Amino acid sequence: MKGSILGQGRSYAQLGRYTLDEVRAAGWAEKLIDNQDGAMLGNAAGTLHYDDHRRMMDDVTMVRQYEDSVYDILVAAPGIAQNVSLFETMIGDQDMNDFSGQVSMNVSDRQSQQTDYAFNWTPQPIYHCDFHIPWRQTGFGYKPGDGASAATIAVNLVRDQTLILGNASIAVNANGAVSTLTGLTNAAGTLAQAASMTDWSLVANVASVYPEAVAHMQTMFTTDRAAQTPNSVLMLVANDIWPALEFVNNAGNSERTNLERLKAMSAIKDVKPCQWLVDGAVLYIEITPSSVRIPRSAETTIAPWLRTERFEDSKFTVFSASTNKVLQDRNGRSGVSYCTKA
Repeated sequence: MKGSILGQGRSYAQLGRYTLDEVRAAGWAEKLIDNQDGAMLGNAAGTLHYDDHRRMMDDVTMVRQYEDSVYDILVAAPGIAQNVSLFETMIGDQDMNDFSGQVSMNVSDRQSQQTDYAFNWTPQPIYHCDFHIPWRQTGFGYKPGDGASAATIAVNLVRDQTLILGNASIAVNANGAVSTLTGLTNAAGTLAQAASMTDWSLVANVASVYPEAVAHMQTMFTTDRAAQTPNSVLMLVANDIWPALEFVNNAGNSERTNLERLKAMSAIKDVKPCQWLVDGAVLYIEITPSSVRIPRSAETTIAPWLRTERFEDSKFTVFSASTNKVLQDRNGRSGVSYCTKA
C-alpha cells in the first residue's frame, strides 16, 4: 500500500522498522555496526563511527566523574543548578525585596510584598575546545588517543576559572547597558574582606589560621546574610595555603591540624584548594539557593563535525554552557565572601 499517509511511497514493512520496538532495535543494531568497512553513523557521507563516539563519550564522562571542580560541587547541591536554554545568551533575574513574615490576628494585613521588576542580566558563555584526528587514523586506530579526555579537562578548567574570576571579555548589551560576566570573587554581591588575614602559608602563622577564619565567619554572620545554615559553607583556599593547613595547631593543647579544625566548624561544609585564587586568598560560598545559582544549558559533552569530503580530518568539539549568579538582596547582601591577606 502506497500513498500520502505513508509518505513518499514507503510500505508498512518499511515503516515497521521505525514503529515497532523490536524491529527498530534490530535495525539500529545492524545499522550501527562498526566493522571497519566504512559504514558510518546514520550518514552515508560519514561523520563518525557509532562505537567510536560511544568510546569518546565514555572518556568525557570519566573526566567529569573524577574531576573535583568547584562547579561540580556547587551544582550537586539541591536548588543551585537552574536549567536554561542553550540559545539564551543572557540570563535575567529580578532584584528581591526584603520579604518579612507577619504575625497578626488576621490572615492578611493587605500589605503584599513583591520582587523589584528591575532585571539583572548575566551573559551565558559557551566553554569549548576543539581537536581533530587525521583522516588516515579514522576508525579503531585512534582509540588509544586522549583527545576527548584532554579537551574535556581543558573545558572544565576554563569553566571553573570563569566561575571564580569571571571574564571581562564576555560582554553583552542588554537594554542599553553592557553586562559583563563576573565571578564569585568579584560579583557585585560578594562581601570583600580585604587584608583580613595573615599569610596562612607560613609556619609562623599556624596559630592565626583558625581564629582568623572564625572572624571571617563572624563578619559573614553580622555584615552579610551568609552562614545562617549549619554545614552550608564551602571554603576554598589558594594553592599556597592548602599544604600549610596540615600544620598542627596546638592552641588549647589540641593535636588537630588546621584543616581538621576548620572542617569541624559548624558552618563549614568542606574545605578545598582552588588554583584560581591568588596566593593568600580564601573564598567562602554559602551553598544555598538564596546565595548562589548556576544557570546551565549544557553539561560537558562532545559533538563531531560533519565531514564533507573523504580526505578531511575528523574534527570534534567538546563544549559546556553555563553561567553563575551571586544573589543579593536590596541591601547588597549575599552569601559569598572573598578574603585576602594583609
